[in-house]
Amino acid sequence: SAPDPSSKQGKDKDNAVNQGKDNKDNKDNKSKAAVNTQSTQPDTTVRDKKKQFKQGNVILSRGPIQIGDVTVKEWQRMPKQLLHEFTQRQKRPRAIYERVRCANYDKFAIRCIMPDIKGKKENDITITTVESFDSQRDAEEHAALLVLHYFQKSLPLERKLPEPYASAW
Repeated sequence: SAPDPSSKQGKDKDNAVNQGKDNKDNKDNKSKAAVNTQSTQPDTTVRDKKKQFKQGNVILSRGPIQIGDVTVKEWQRMPKQLLHEFTQRQKRPRAIYERVRCANYDKFAIRCIMPDIKGKKENDITITTVESFDSQRDAEEHAALLVLHYFQKSLPLERKLPEPYASAW
C-alpha cells in the first residue's frame, strides 16, 4: 500500500507551526538578552548610539572634555580643528606644523605652513609664533589661531573657541 499524501502534508504543517513558535521564543530570548546587555554595558561607539536612537532611547550630551589644560564644551572647537574645517571647506591642503628653535630648549615655538592651493612653494603662507610655550600642543594651537586670524579676521570665532584662545582672538 502507498503512503497517504494528505497525512504527510499534515505533519509538515505541524512541524512548520512548531518551528514558528520556536522562532518566536528565540526572538523573545534574544531581545531579553539584548535588554540585559544594554543596561550593564555603557554604549560608547557610534553604532551603539545609532542603535540606541532607533530603539527610542534618549542620548545625552557628552559634556565638557579636558584637553591638556583646556576645558572644551561640546559646542566649542580647538583652533587646530577650526583650521582643519576651514581647509576642508576651501579645498586647500592641510596645514603643516613645524617646530622652530627657541632660546630655551624646554619651550616650544611652532611654524604653521599653509600650502598654496595650486602647489606652488613660493606662494605658501608661513606664520610663526613669536612667543614660546610650555607644550607643543599649546604652541600648535596658538599657531593655528594665528593662521585662522590671517584668513578669517572678520568672523567672530571667539564664540566657538574655548577660553584661553577666545581671549587671544
